[in-house]
Amino acid sequence: MLESFSQRLVSCLPPSCFLARWGGDEFTIIVPLDKDVSEVNKIADLIINNLKDPFFIEKYTVYVTCSMGIALYPSDGIDSKKLIKNADIALFRAKQMGKNNYQFYITKLSREQTLLFELENRLYDALKNQELFLNYQHQLDLKTNRISGVEVLLRWQHPNLGMVSPSKFIPLAEETGLIISIGKWVLETACLQAKKWHNLGHQNLIIAVNVSVKQFQQGDFVEEVKDILEKTKFNPEYLELEITESLLMQDVTRTEFIINELSNLGVKFSLDDFGTGYSSFGYLKKFPFHIIKIDQSFVSDLAINKQDQALVSAVITLAKGYNMMVVAEGVETENQKKLLKNLHCDLIQGWLVSKPLKEKDFLAFLNK
Repeated sequence: MLESFSQRLVSCLPPSCFLARWGGDEFTIIVPLDKDVSEVNKIADLIINNLKDPFFIEKYTVYVTCSMGIALYPSDGIDSKKLIKNADIALFRAKQMGKNNYQFYITKLSREQTLLFELENRLYDALKNQELFLNYQHQLDLKTNRISGVEVLLRWQHPNLGMVSPSKFIPLAEETGLIISIGKWVLETACLQAKKWHNLGHQNLIIAVNVSVKQFQQGDFVEEVKDILEKTKFNPEYLELEITESLLMQDVTRTEFIINELSNLGVKFSLDDFGTGYSSFGYLKKFPFHIIKIDQSFVSDLAINKQDQALVSAVITLAKGYNMMVVAEGVETENQKKLLKNLHCDLIQGWLVSKPLKEKDFLAFLNK
C-alpha cells in the first residue's frame, strides 16, 4: 500500500521536488518555488484528486485519502526544524477541518489549536514517563448505604502543563490510536488495584472500567481481557466494562460475540450515558447488560424538572424489567439522592458521595 501510495505521489510532483517517507504513513515533500505560491495549491489539489481513484492491492480494492499541512520558507521558518514543526501544526489543523484537505500554516493560530498539537506530541511519551494515573470514584448502594463499586477515571499530570483535562487528551488518544495501549494499561492497573483492595477485606467491591471504541474493536480484545485477568489473578465477576451506545453501532455481530464471550467468564457490562445517544430498546434485548448508567444531564435538574423525573423513572422501570441495575451519575445533593431512592434507583455516583480520589485517599474513604 505504501509503495503504491508513494508511486502515486511521485506522479503528481514536478521533477524539482523532493519526496521522503517521514515515518509510518507520513510523507514530506519539499517544493522549490520562485514567487508563485499558487504552484503549491496546484500540487496539493492534484494529489487529492489523484488519490480519489482506488488502489488495487492483491484481491482488495482500497480507498485512501490524505491530509496535508504546508509551511512556507522563509515566512514560516528559516530552518528545517521550524518549517517541519509548522507544517505539522498545519497538518493537525487539516485533520481538525475534517481530513482529506490541505491547510497552510497560519502564524496566528489559536492558542487552543497550538495546545492540542503540543498535547498530541507529548501524549506519545505520557505512558512511558508514568505521567498517567488513575482516580477512583465510589458508587453508593442506596439500599445498604454502603460502597459497592468504584469507577476508574484516567488522569494526566504533565510536568510542565500540569493537569490536562480528559476531554482534551482522550479524543487525541482515540485519533492517534494510543488509546489501545493506554486502555490496556488502565485495565491491567485497575484489576491489580482492585485485587489489593479485595485482599485487604473489601471482597465484594466491583471495579468499573471504560472501554473505548478502538480498544473494543481490536481483533484480540477478548484474549487481552482474559490475559489481564489471569495475570492479575482477579475474579472476573468483580470486573465491569463500561461501553457506550455509539460503540454498539459499530459492528453489532462482533460486539455481540465479545460481550457474550466475556459475560460467560463472569465479566459484567454496563451501558454508559444511556439516553444521550441513539438509544434503542433493542440493545437491551440483544446484549446481556448488567447495568444501565443514567447520564448526569438527567440528574442535575431532577429536583425541579418533572420531565427529567419521568425519564429517569421510565429508565429505572425498563431496567428492572430486564433484570438490570441502575446507576445515576453526577449526584450532588441530598434532594437528588432522596428522589432517586424513591424512584428505586440502585446506585448513585457523584460528588455527594465523593469526588474522584487517588488510590491512597480512596482506601482511607473506603475503610471509613
